[in-house]
Order: sequence, then C-alpha cells, then structure tokens
Amino acid sequence: MKTQIPYLLLRTCSILVLAATMFFQSCKNEEVAIAPQVTTITATNITFNSATMGGTIKSNGGAEIKAKGICYATTAAPTVQSDTTNQGAGSQNFTSQITDLLPNTKYFARAYATNSAGTGYGEEFSFTTGAGLPTVTLAVSNISYKELTASWTVTAQGASAVSLSGWVISTSNALPVTGTDVFASFTTSATFVEKKISDLTTGTKYYVRAFATNNQGTAYSNVIEATTLALPTATDADGNVYGSVLIGTQIWMDKNLRVTKFSNGDAIPTTSTPTQNISGETNPIYYWAPNGDQVNVSGFGLLYTSYVATDNRNVCPAGWHVPTSEEWVTLANELGGDNLNSTAGAKLKSTGLNYWNHDLGTNTTGFNGVGSGLRNPAGSYSFLKTYGEIWSSTAKDAAETRTFYLYSQFAHPDHYYRPKSTGLAIRCIKN
Repeated sequence: MKTQIPYLLLRTCSILVLAATMFFQSCKNEEVAIAPQVTTITATNITFNSATMGGTIKSNGGAEIKAKGICYATTAAPTVQSDTTNQGAGSQNFTSQITDLLPNTKYFARAYATNSAGTGYGEEFSFTTGAGLPTVTLAVSNISYKELTASWTVTAQGASAVSLSGWVISTSNALPVTGTDVFASFTTSATFVEKKISDLTTGTKYYVRAFATNNQGTAYSNVIEATTLALPTATDADGNVYGSVLIGTQIWMDKNLRVTKFSNGDAIPTTSTPTQNISGETNPIYYWAPNGDQVNVSGFGLLYTSYVATDNRNVCPAGWHVPTSEEWVTLANELGGDNLNSTAGAKLKSTGLNYWNHDLGTNTTGFNGVGSGLRNPAGSYSFLKTYGEIWSSTAKDAAETRTFYLYSQFAHPDHYYRPKSTGLAIRCIKN
C-alpha cells in the first residue's frame, strides 16, 4: 500500500525550508561593518597661520565613508570633536589645507574617516606654526666715502601689520641687531623705504641689514657687506705723497704743498737769496721755505707767489687744483661759516703748539692747517705760527689775489687778498 504524505505536512515543510534559506541569505548580505582604517600624511607648507596635511584610506571598514579630513588641536589626541577639516565622502585619499591657526603655536593633528560604524584615526603628528614675523629684503646703493643708501622692501606683513622698520649697521658684528649696533627706525607702514646712512668712515667695511617690526616681533633682512670708498692720496712732481680728507663734498690734501716742479716737470725757480726783493718783477714765479729756513718745509710746506698758483702748468698733482675763492667759502660754510663766532677755523687747525702760537686748534676735520706765515715781495718774512694764509686761484684785481686765512689766536677763519708777488702756502683740492 503506497504511503501518502499528507498535503498539510508537505506544505509546512516547504515553508520551513524556504524560511531557512532566506535567513541564511540575509545573514550573508548583512556582514558587520567596522570603523575605517586611515593613515596620516605629515604636515608640510607650514606658515604662521596654516599647514597642509592629508590622509590615505586603507579600508572603508565595510561601509561607505561619510566624512574624512584632519582633526587638530593644541593638545594631544584630537578627535572629530576638535577643530576639523572635511574633505567629504568616499574612499579617495585626500589633502587638507588647515587655516586660521595661531602663530608660533604647537598643534597636534591626525587624519580621520567616519562611516556608519564609527570613526577611525590615523597616526598623530605635531607641528609648530611660524612666528608670524614680517619678511623684509635689503638693497644697498650709492656707496661713497662717508655715505650709502639703504633700500628695504617689506615683502610680507606676517601675522599683523608692520608698524616700524629701519636699518642697522656695524663694522664688527656680521649680524647687526637693534639695541646693540647703530640703527635708525622709522614709524611707517610703507612696504618700500629708502634712506641715506651718513657719517660713515672712509675705506671701511660695514655690515648692513634692514628690520621690520609687527606685533609679533622684529625680523631682519639679508646682510649686505658694503665698503665705503677710500680717500685718495696725491703724489706731486717731486714724488712727495699727501693724504686727503673729506669735508662736506670736498676732498682736500691734508698738508700744504711742498713741490718744486709743476705737474709737467718744469722746475719752479727760487730766488738767488731767500730775501731777494722781487717787488719790481712783472711775472715772478718763485717758491721759498717759510722764514727762509729749509727746516720749516716738512711741517709748513713751501711758500709760492700767486703766479705759481695760477700757472696753467698746474702746481698741484694731476687730478688736483688750486682752489677758487668760492671753494674756500664752501669749506668755511660747511664748518660753520667765517663769522666771528664761528669755530670753523679751529676745526681746520692742527692741535698743539708746534705750528701755532696758541693751542686753539681742534683739527676735527683732519685738515692739519698750520701757521706758515708769508714772504713779503720785498723779501722779508712774517707771521710764522701766527697766520696760516693760503692762496686761491681767484684774482681780486690785476694786482691782488684772494686768499683764505687761519688765525692762531682766533677760532674763526677769514678771507683776504694779497699782492700777487707775496709768498703764501698752497693747499690743493681734488678735481
């Protein structure tokens, strides 16, 4: 007899099998998700208020990544509850620009990625933002004997606006700084400033740099080594060598002339005797020792007639000339003028009593003026160590030439004139 399985039982078994199949299929499709895995790319391009970081997604954890970026804080182990960047959804690697940071501050940062299961973090790195100081560059130009021009440019303000800038200079410190070395500051917000630096020493190497100050502090530019021009020497036709001094814009020989030849080599004659009367001669070209004594030449120089001073063969060395009266006036004015209260004469006179009867010279100019006196056309000598009278090349009239005057007993200089046959000192000025 064939066994008959009841219909109801068969239907029940079919339902159970179908349910089991659906259950196991559902479990397979709904695997459990975990937080994403991400690594951190360390900070680059760090400034006073920003940095660049990034992350690499190693795994999405079995669920779609909804957000990713960098979390950062000034304390360790930042989380998504800290400040963050957000580079959006997806499993792509990413780069983040972190902005609005504080200057000169240490930050801790790491990458993060979030899915439905939670947030995964990468390695933690730290970085410190820049100080927020300005950036300034320097250029130097127009270097002369005692001056140069410093030009500086503020190329970046830093974390706050520049309110002060200037230059700083030293002959010994290769990295000059304000407060220690000579400096000048200017209250300005200008991004380009140009200033002249004066009262330098001739022939000297200087270290120069600019600075700029904002609320965060002071920054310095590149250092420039600048050497001022050295003053020239002068060699006359006899081979005597003279130093020079810079007074204002004029360069003067530092001693009276003592040459016996014109610059072309022609001899300058002297009289047969030191006291020979030449007052009747029409074009006397002569030189003499002061007071007629050769021992005085090394300290006081020689005395010459005005005809020597104005001769077109030039008694001065090549590149030098006998000063005009106007050039003597310029010299006096540079030092305070020729009025009775002026001390310009004292500044030009040598110190002590070797060359003057009164010790009133300060010689702050290095001019080394001396009281060389004069020789009268008739042949007598006067005023050694009393007056230092020097020819100009400017005629007063047909008979007389203008002169420049230093007194032993007074501090001021003077301007005068003498007969052209008088013997006076000559001091040369650079062309």
